[in-house]
Amino acid sequence: MIFDKIDADRSSATPGLIALTTEISMPHSSLRSFLSAIEDLWSLVEKGALTRPEFERIKARLLAEFDVASTHVAMPSFPEDPEDDPTDDPTNRPPEVPLTPPNLVRLRSPARRGPSNDAVVAAVGGAAPAPRPRLGGVRFDMVEVPPGSFLMGANDDDEVALRNERPQRRVTITRPFLLGATPVTQAFYHVLTGERPSYFKSGPDSEQRPVEQVQWLEAVGFCNQLSELEGLEPAYHIQRSRGSGEVEWNTRAGGYRLPTEAEWEYAARAGGRNRYAGSDQIDAVAWFQGNSGNQTHAVGCKHPNGWGLFDMSGNVWEWIWDGYRDYPGGNVVDPVVAPDNGLHLSRGGCFGMVARWARVSYRYWLDPNWKASDLGFRLARTLTD
Repeated sequence: MIFDKIDADRSSATPGLIALTTEISMPHSSLRSFLSAIEDLWSLVEKGALTRPEFERIKARLLAEFDVASTHVAMPSFPEDPEDDPTDDPTNRPPEVPLTPPNLVRLRSPARRGPSNDAVVAAVGGAAPAPRPRLGGVRFDMVEVPPGSFLMGANDDDEVALRNERPQRRVTITRPFLLGATPVTQAFYHVLTGERPSYFKSGPDSEQRPVEQVQWLEAVGFCNQLSELEGLEPAYHIQRSRGSGEVEWNTRAGGYRLPTEAEWEYAARAGGRNRYAGSDQIDAVAWFQGNSGNQTHAVGCKHPNGWGLFDMSGNVWEWIWDGYRDYPGGNVVDPVVAPDNGLHLSRGGCFGMVARWARVSYRYWLDPNWKASDLGFRLARTLTD
């Protein structure tokens, strides 16, 4: 994954916790990203938010991460600290935080990029890459979800679970993938497609509310459109016919796509067994019938789950790639149900539904041509080698 923004969360209980986000305006260039990361880190040192020893340790790890340890980089000259730092003492250093998920998922605001990146790249003999399209200044964040296994389906003690949420089975996700930190917003959808389909599109925060009234095929088309804009191989081959279409998923492609049902629930649970995504208290993490005022809300206003994903419970239902089937028994690896039976899944609950529908195990199926003011989608991407 390309790390285009680095920030330090000094409010964390663990000193020096690093958070990474992506910006749509940045090119995919390891060298550029590394240099940008170094500049961001050093700005934190200058502000007193990061110590010099912490900076040096993180820089060394970034060198290895970006595979530029042997590159002759013309690094800027960093002034010495005016006074000794107590963390120079090896016995007094804060614990190292591994640069692997889920430690990389606290999202921050985008930083302004200065012109110095290009100058430093030129100094090491390379050409500065052309910037990617800005999409009208709209940004989106993708969280890297690590591989692993989990129990998919309703918890044994869930008294309101329906039959189709069982039997519970162990599911293994074998490859890391990217998942949108939030559902696609109205601003993001408009700037890419030129369309404003949402019902809740008035008000000062409407641009940051999730897009809704989008059919399944329109969500799939959005994924391909964004992939083409970024020069990625589209994940879907779409054959359109009179407003409908047949879609084939190229699972080897690295373009944007919808998550599978197993990926969605795995990411929503984030290694836990909470009833909702990130908590057993729905008010903390979700907009639902009891607190929404019967409308959508700007994304990212509730607490995220343990992997930095917002609004996985409540706000709007989210289209899933899979078609609907009852769960088979037995453990499975990377399960996918082809959407060929006329019933497509959505997950997560919405602002107009009661709390039990926002549980992470709840399954809701729809005709793919359905669109509603409580139905949106979230982006995913396969991490290719």
